[in-house]
Amino acid sequence: MKIGICSWSDREEVYSLTWPKLKDYCDSHNYRFTTGTEYFEDNVAGSWMKLKMLQQQTDLDYLIWFDDDIIITDTGTTLDKYITEMGDHMLGIMADSGTTKQKARFIFNMGIMVVKCGEESRDVLSELWERGIESKWRNKRHLEQDYITSRFNACNKFKKCIYKYRYGSIQTFIRPYGLPEEYQWKKGDFSAHITGFQFNNRSKVRRITSFINNELL
Repeated sequence: MKIGICSWSDREEVYSLTWPKLKDYCDSHNYRFTTGTEYFEDNVAGSWMKLKMLQQQTDLDYLIWFDDDIIITDTGTTLDKYITEMGDHMLGIMADSGTTKQKARFIFNMGIMVVKCGEESRDVLSELWERGIESKWRNKRHLEQDYITSRFNACNKFKKCIYKYRYGSIQTFIRPYGLPEEYQWKKGDFSAHITGFQFNNRSKVRRITSFINNELL
C-alpha cells in the first residue's frame, strides 16, 4: 500500500518547526511527503488549500492531510491503523471535541483528513473546491469546515462517503483555554494539534517550541 502525507502553509515560523518532524515520520515509514506554500488561487483563505493538495494523488493508494500545527507524537504507529479503521469510506475526518459552545457548527475538525485515492475522491474534492470557493466562506480562515459540514448535513450521498473518527483517536488538541483536562493531549496519543490561538502566530510558535522541547525529548 502506497501512502502519502501532504501539508500546506503560509506560516514559515510554524511549518519550520513542524514539517521536519513530519518528514522524519514519513521517512521512517516510507511515506511520500508533499508540501506547498503557494496559493492555488488568489483571495481564497489558506485553509482551503488542503482540497487542492489532496488531489495530488499520483501513484498513491491513500493520501493524508496534516495541518501545519500538528505534531505526530506516537511515531511508532503507522497510518495503516487509521486506514483500516475507515474501511471502504472515501474520506476519514475526526469528530470535534464537542467542548465548544457551537457544537452544532463544529462537528468535525479537519486538521487531519484521510483520503482513499482514485477518480471518485478527486472528483469529490474538486467539487468541494469549486463550489466552496464560490461560497460566502472563501475568505475566512478555517471555515472550509463550515462548508463541508453544510454539505455533510444536506447531502446523504456525501455523508455516506465520510468516516468520522472519534475525538482523540487520530489527533488530540492542545489549547490555551476552554478545553477540559480530559480532552487535552496526553502521552500515548497519536498526534497533538496545537490550536485555539486565534491566529496569533507568535503565541502558537512559543507553544509549539515549548511542546517540542519539553514533551518530545
